[in-house]
Amino acid sequence: MKCILSLFLFLSSHLFALEQCSTQQKESISNMDELLSYRTPPELISKEITSERKHHKKYLYTIKAQNQNKEEITKFYYYHTKKGVGVKKPTVFLFSNIGGITILERYIGFYLAKRGISTVVVELDDIKKVDRLEKVSPYLVSSLFSSMNIVDFIVNEPYTDKDKLATIGVSLGGFRALYLSALDTRIKSATLVVSGLSITETIANSTLQLVEDIRNEQMKAAGLNPLQDKSEYEALLKQQIMFNVEDLLCRKNPKNYLLFQSKNDTIVPYFEQNRLYDALKKPKRTINNHFGHKATAIGFGMAKLCDTVEFMNSNWQ
Repeated sequence: MKCILSLFLFLSSHLFALEQCSTQQKESISNMDELLSYRTPPELISKEITSERKHHKKYLYTIKAQNQNKEEITKFYYYHTKKGVGVKKPTVFLFSNIGGITILERYIGFYLAKRGISTVVVELDDIKKVDRLEKVSPYLVSSLFSSMNIVDFIVNEPYTDKDKLATIGVSLGGFRALYLSALDTRIKSATLVVSGLSITETIANSTLQLVEDIRNEQMKAAGLNPLQDKSEYEALLKQQIMFNVEDLLCRKNPKNYLLFQSKNDTIVPYFEQNRLYDALKKPKRTINNHFGHKATAIGFGMAKLCDTVEFMNSNWQ
């Protein structure tokens, strides 16, 4: 029988951080740690090179693991930096926006590889299938396990520097990056780009067409009127979330977070981005006062990756 991994092993060297958490917050952390401990070491199904450039090889990995006694298969792209032959590499776990992997995520992988940092790129799978409220919780749990499975796999590769791990999340992918950074103490820093605190309030208020379509399908399936029953929908949606992310953040240091936000954002509304800033105890952030969601994300890729690399390096020291 395969050994079950336990996050308590990873928490052992960080117990001091729990001292600043309330009893309720400690209980919430303990419950989530216990839930996510029911996973087996991931196994490789396949690995193929999809492209190769001067500074990196790009692979498509497929892995599997038993999560809560259910086999789950996860795919991800891996930009393996060629810089520093024979040296273990820092690794960034990059979560794409809800629309999938775009030129932005591909460019980030290219940029970081050129600077000696390998990158795992993960996209949201099957989000369109979450067309009923009762599917939200299983989907969220599956995504949490998937993130942990990927980290488990990568840290056991011989070319990974286990002490230099970070995550970047763009748009709704920022929620996955936030959850991973809050739940897994192996992650030393998180850069969150036009992302927020509450996934439920974001889904309830986002103007992104794909999110609106999913929201309308869920409301209709629940017998709610998309134009009149928004508050009731949001209340039902919150019932599907098994944890309060603010409880998990009590042990985090604001120095471990870097935020890029937009005041003109309606896809992840700015009030949600500002709530994230407050919940993280006011970490370093850059606010764009002129552009909206997509332009701010593109601007991050064009002008802010250098700052992000410096930020990650400072947390890895």
